[in-house]
Amino acid sequence: MTLPIDPEAIAASDIGEERATLQMEHEDAIEHVREAFTDAGFGIATEFSASELLNEKIDAGRDPYHVLGACNPSMANRALDASDNRMGGLFPCNVVVWQ
Repeated sequence: MTLPIDPEAIAASDIGEERATLQMEHEDAIEHVREAFTDAGFGIATEFSASELLNEKIDAGRDPYHVLGACNPSMANRALDASDNRMGGLFPCNVVVWQ
């Protein structure tokens, strides 16, 4: 399978990617991100450990890699209204915590 675009050719700034380094244990960082979302009015709509999934299914040997999908219902509703329902594919807003 080939992708219609080269992911390495996409600049992080073009897709809204931001990075922050947290000097804490992995599980503490996940909790910190959860709390930051809550404080900003977001809920966690999805959450999973990609590393656990990949390590279990294909013995990938991945270090801890956790995905949290946040959603602010009011913002999501406004985005759907403003985009004639086209923005749904971007929900939820994902944040990745990895070690």
